Amino acid sequence: MDEGKAALYAAIIGFAAAIIGAAVGGWASWRAARHQVIGGAENEHRHWVRQERRTAYGHLIRCAHALDESIVGAGRAAKETDRPEDDDGHFVQALRTMTDHFQALCTACDEIYIFGSRPLAESAVDLRRAYGTLVQATLKAGNLGLDSDELAQAQEDSRAAEDIRSEAFGDFLSACHRELVGKQVDPTR
Repeated sequence: MDEGKAALYAAIIGFAAAIIGAAVGGWASWRAARHQVIGGAENEHRHWVRQERRTAYGHLIRCAHALDESIVGAGRAAKETDRPEDDDGHFVQALRTMTDHFQALCTACDEIYIFGSRPLAESAVDLRRAYGTLVQATLKAGNLGLDSDELAQAQEDSRAAEDIRSEAFGDFLSACHRELVGKQVDPTR
């Protein structure tokens, strides 16, 4: 083989190797960039979901505290008022405030269904049920037509509902902590 043909073959092989090398390098770079973009997008989405969950959990907790305050206010107003049946005063306003706060809590629970995990959504349902029972018991205890025995029973039901609410709220807070921080909460701490 003469030197000219050898140089031509070497040039063709070198050119083909350069094209194949560029193609393989370009493909590898494309795959790496694609992986980085997809990974970054997935990471960004997880971060956004965590932020939305944190916001939704905090909103539900704030609604629960506002409802607690309105329940206490309704109980206080019931004790302070002689409340004739046609009275639309402080007691009735306290009951309206309490039911408004309960509606806000229900709406906050719906946010948990959207952004929260299944355990948190189930815990929010339990919390809403517990608050619903407490609101009903508070409304019953504030009923104008109860005799003393019925009133005593309604107040006992209200105390029992408060215990259930307290347990459900603690369970919800523990579930939030487990999800957001990733650890089991020590209840004795």
